[in-house]
Amino acid sequence: MERKTKDALIRWIRGAAPESAHPYDMERFYNVVFECLKNGENINSDELAEIIRENLKWHENQVLDFSEETVITIEKIMKFIDFLKSEKQINLYNLL
Repeated sequence: MERKTKDALIRWIRGAAPESAHPYDMERFYNVVFECLKNGENINSDELAEIIRENLKWHENQVLDFSEETVITIEKIMKFIDFLKSEKQINLYNLL
């Protein structure tokens, strides 16, 4: 995982409540997605779970569930962006 992606993940996880939909938490989450796009990488649930374990005191089941759900959400967002680029000919890289 690229350093900038990992740093964005840590900032998001260390935020007030990464599982919330508060605008600041969502901004940190979208920064993670942005770094993934910019660096052309995906995050797997094991990597995310390890970062959560290092930074939060969550029960293991919560760590695993949250990691898996989050990775799926990130993948969906990235697939939607790919759809926009290919099907709608939107050049999102001008935004990166």
